[in-house]
Amino acid sequence: MKTRVIFFIILSYLTILQANSATNIIVTIDGNKIINNDKLHKEIGIEDKSWFEFYKDDNLTIKTKYIKDIDIVIKNFYASEGFYDTEVSVKKDKFSLNIKIKENKFIKVDNINISTDIMLDVEFFKKNQRFSVNRFKEIKSNIKKEMLKQGYCAYKLNNKAYVDLDNYSVDLVYTLHKGDICKFGKISVEGLTNIDSDIVFSRINIFEGENFNIDKIKESYNKLYGLDAFSSILIDYNQNQNNIVPLDIFFVQKRKTSNYKIGFGYDSNLGPKASLKWWKDNFMGDAQKLSFRAKLAKDIYNIKNTFYHPILFKVYENNFDFTNSLGYKVEKYNNYVKAKTLYEKFKFGYSNKSFNFYTGFGLENIDLYLEKDNTLVKEALNDINSFIIYPYLQAIYDKRDSKLNPKNGYYLSGLIEYGLPYNDNASSYTKIMAQGRYIKTVGDLTLATVAKVGFINELKNLTPDSKKFFAGGSFSNRAYGYNDLGVILSSTSDSNLSGVSAVNLSFEGDYPIVGDLSGAIFSDISMVSDKESDISGSCVTTVGAGIRYLTPMGPLKVDAGFNIHDASQYGIQFRIGQSF
Repeated sequence: MKTRVIFFIILSYLTILQANSATNIIVTIDGNKIINNDKLHKEIGIEDKSWFEFYKDDNLTIKTKYIKDIDIVIKNFYASEGFYDTEVSVKKDKFSLNIKIKENKFIKVDNINISTDIMLDVEFFKKNQRFSVNRFKEIKSNIKKEMLKQGYCAYKLNNKAYVDLDNYSVDLVYTLHKGDICKFGKISVEGLTNIDSDIVFSRINIFEGENFNIDKIKESYNKLYGLDAFSSILIDYNQNQNNIVPLDIFFVQKRKTSNYKIGFGYDSNLGPKASLKWWKDNFMGDAQKLSFRAKLAKDIYNIKNTFYHPILFKVYENNFDFTNSLGYKVEKYNNYVKAKTLYEKFKFGYSNKSFNFYTGFGLENIDLYLEKDNTLVKEALNDINSFIIYPYLQAIYDKRDSKLNPKNGYYLSGLIEYGLPYNDNASSYTKIMAQGRYIKTVGDLTLATVAKVGFINELKNLTPDSKKFFAGGSFSNRAYGYNDLGVILSSTSDSNLSGVSAVNLSFEGDYPIVGDLSGAIFSDISMVSDKESDISGSCVTTVGAGIRYLTPMGPLKVDAGFNIHDASQYGIQFRIGQSF
């Protein structure tokens, strides 16, 4: 009986494989010149192999269920793209399908008549441009978005396309009256069980009586979901009462609030690594969060507990959230020194659209020790106090169009930290760090520049290495490993000592190759000095190339860089997430 069951399972599996293989046949397409292959293939269901499927042949395939009336499907698609006389012939045999397309003439835009009483940041058709139904609909949608963005919810829009098939032309007419500007009305919330409504209102940042703006509603969605307490949110703004728009917000709180994640991987900075994270959303209500995280790698061990509480206090109607982190880490800072650090950090944060402000203080007990014998480093370590207390201020202004994979915009950040001289042996210092990023896309080419600078002024006693500067790694100089560069002595050499001044410049250009795969070239320039407020020291310059593959978590990046003065010094960096 057991043998029969196994035989039946194998036979069924082979039958399914045979059936699946029979559903796809090879397809060829000829004649499409203006409509590109990617767009056409996606429309009619043709399957291209992915860039990483190098083991497959180059044949295009299509499922047999898509073949019926495929000529009509192609003609309708071409009509929506402005081709009303497209000819399609289809030849099919048992194993293949051949499609021949004759696109013929397309409809051109002849006249455009725009009548409006408001300035619009919308790109319309241009004269002699190919007409497309989808583009015509997209322009109408963009006009609506622009009106709602400017606060006009009672506008009147009339758009028409008059097609002349005999002359292959179209006349476009847009008539727009803005009407009166709209105001936000009363805001009501439903569905909250153990979350105070004040916490919700602190994320909305919309006030009754101010001008209506669709961007504020989008921003509210992002901030409300950022609390990680809701499974769904609906902001209803479809009621217009004499140009007053009330907001009805409906929440569904998460039922499952406890989660965990285990990960294994490889990081070029850290080597093989493993991680464990457990967190509880809406911990004890009011959108609080509790989490524990452990990370293990060759040169770093980190265990951290974090507690987050929204709206701990207000300052002039500005809400400050509270975060407390308690942890223990062991981290390598160069080829000689490792630091064991027990730390606690209290952070109070305020955010408003693109601006984020944080303040707080940290406590660190640091135990530095040598992995290799080095007299110079050993003498430096003996003079460093192990316990520091430091208040700090941090500000971030982010105007990038995306945090995961930006194409345009800029990012500015600054940090000021002060080591308190609580006794005669305490390390007292000031630390200033600043960063600027600028991203610009021209056509398909994305150009990015990242500049980082840091200075430490040692006021009393020596400052621990964990607070000083090194270079190297995927966020710094990509020809070197994580924190491998100490004070730079020349274009090809460095010491193993940390610096009190540092500058890092990165330039990068990314260009798409195929699909979600892009190529990149870059240059990194690093300077680390043991002199205070010094930017005149020797530099290490790296050039290199890499590939990027776009994922939902941002691009997967692989970079190979080498020192331009010593090509034997090179590094390969892996990471997920954009560095600009």
